[in-house]
Amino acid sequence: KTRYERAQELLKKAQTEEDLIQILRDRNNAENGISICRTEKELECFTHSAFVFNCAEAKALYCQGDLLENEFGVYRF
Repeated sequence: KTRYERAQELLKKAQTEEDLIQILRDRNNAENGISICRTEKELECFTHSAFVFNCAEAKALYCQGDLLENEFGVYRF
């Protein structure tokens, strides 16, 4: 599956912010270089940061750097 197809599959089951974070951290198909989350150790093109927006609660969850090593911070508007 492509990254897009994998994301579509996972989004069908997503219910919470944590589910969305786990999708962004998904490593399925990493051995083929097509995982959703890519690391600097694997490819020149890798995940630098990620956002999850919760408009209903006026907040954003943000992670800078490697999603597998860093936590998401919460920012409110």
